[in-house]
Amino acid sequence: MTEVEIIELINSQVSAKKLAQVALPTMQSMEYEDFIAILYDKVALQLEALENDADHFLESSEDCITSALVRQLNVNEYLEAESQVKRKGGAVDLVVKGYGHEWIAEAKRLTSNDKAFEGILQLLTRYAKRDKQAGLLVYVQTGQYRKKIDAWLEFLSLSGKWNRYVENIVQEEFKDGVKNFMNTHELIDRSEHIADTKVTLDRGSDIFVRHFFCNLVYQPSDKSGSQAIKIREASAKLKLRDIYDRSIASTPEEIDTKEVKQVLSLMFRDTKAK
Repeated sequence: MTEVEIIELINSQVSAKKLAQVALPTMQSMEYEDFIAILYDKVALQLEALENDADHFLESSEDCITSALVRQLNVNEYLEAESQVKRKGGAVDLVVKGYGHEWIAEAKRLTSNDKAFEGILQLLTRYAKRDKQAGLLVYVQTGQYRKKIDAWLEFLSLSGKWNRYVENIVQEEFKDGVKNFMNTHELIDRSEHIADTKVTLDRGSDIFVRHFFCNLVYQPSDKSGSQAIKIREASAKLKLRDIYDRSIASTPEEIDTKEVKQVLSLMFRDTKAK
């Protein structure tokens, strides 16, 4: 069998997608849109892997979680990921390079919508310049995952409470600028673990932001899991952080004493006592 015949046989029996995956490590460049498509598939896959180890991240900060994601992404020979990359005015939480292109993202724990919105402001007012696409990594560690995601996307809507954040938190000189681009905010698409949004920046062009939602809620209800002291204490601390962050938000929630008592019970109650 000649070399040409072997190649034709491979092409006839192996899918185009598989052939493309094999070729990836040897490619030097590709179109930006193709780079983004490959990157988004990899990020989604690795975030799913982190979710499968949610118990390892009960006491982890957003920086620690992002560092774990970076390690996973760097397993791929064709992508180079780095966290806390120094830029003017701060450090970008995640930068991924490959095939002559670069993508940036900020990461936030969704303890309150205000906290996640700070990530949007950092991304769009500090770091994004000529970027066509960028990302926001949203880590949910406690509470009802779907309810929190729904509330976050509602917060970003035209009638959402981001307006209150701007009025109460953003410095006077910068309020109009934030309002200008947030008034162009548009939800393009969403699914269980991602949401695609678009805003028009003052540069005159759009930037598309993909929100990657990582479900790190770990609340085992079986006998051994629910009685484990380490898990109960870590879960209680996460819940207290949520309660506190919501209480100091631009639209503050009153602290619910019943909720606090439940958290204190989670931390201190002797589960083995009759």
